[in-house]
Amino acid sequence: MIGQPGRGTEPSTAYQAAALQKLANFGVAENPVSANLMANLWPSYALNGAAVPDNYSSPDPEYGYSYNGLAKLDFKINDKNTLSFHYFIGQGNQVAPVGSQIKDYYEVAPIHVSNYAAAWNSTLSPRMSNQLLAGVNYFRQIFSDFNSNFDLASYGLNLYDGFNLAGAPNVAITGFDPIGLTPPEGREDITAHLTDVVSYTVGKHQFRFGGEFRRAQLEEFYHRHALGNFVFDGSQGPWAGDLTPTVTSCPC
Repeated sequence: MIGQPGRGTEPSTAYQAAALQKLANFGVAENPVSANLMANLWPSYALNGAAVPDNYSSPDPEYGYSYNGLAKLDFKINDKNTLSFHYFIGQGNQVAPVGSQIKDYYEVAPIHVSNYAAAWNSTLSPRMSNQLLAGVNYFRQIFSDFNSNFDLASYGLNLYDGFNLAGAPNVAITGFDPIGLTPPEGREDITAHLTDVVSYTVGKHQFRFGGEFRRAQLEEFYHRHALGNFVFDGSQGPWAGDLTPTVTSCPC
């Protein structure tokens, strides 16, 4: 577990009040969808700071773990045949910030791997031996924001008709920490193979012949832009040319 002393700038309620005042100055009403997104996508505990940069310090550390195990069995059938089997399994996860100090938008990356293999070694004659090997390898890893329990359609942001992916859209407001940094993505692949190798020895020379059958199955999903990307940089709207700062000091 690693602490994160870094600070971030969040759209606190003080910043929001200043933004609403700016809208009022130009006679622009607050967008209800934007209001719903602000109320639901940013946790209230991160919005208590003043309208100044670095108004939030995360108490949430990054962390991760990895658990691994290996089992191996060797069995002698007779003087000419031996059987060996091994099984490896690994399970882990990591949670870390990738651009936002809010834990909801830390990246989560659970991983699961396993490998099975069995080898049958046979001595067919003093000069000839055979090895039959069968194995399966499994890998699965997915990525997402720490919190993906958002219902965008209920907030008024209906990007799809009847279908909504889990998670928050990527929202970047110039000067503030972005959100929705890790859309749902990942992959799962399973590879199996069957290999047979015959070895033949003549004097000081050894000849090897064999073949392999391999089959791979891959499933992947990368919804990198499916949740939407929204950039608010102040370049659009009647306030675009207004460089007057709304808040100049901390009301301490």
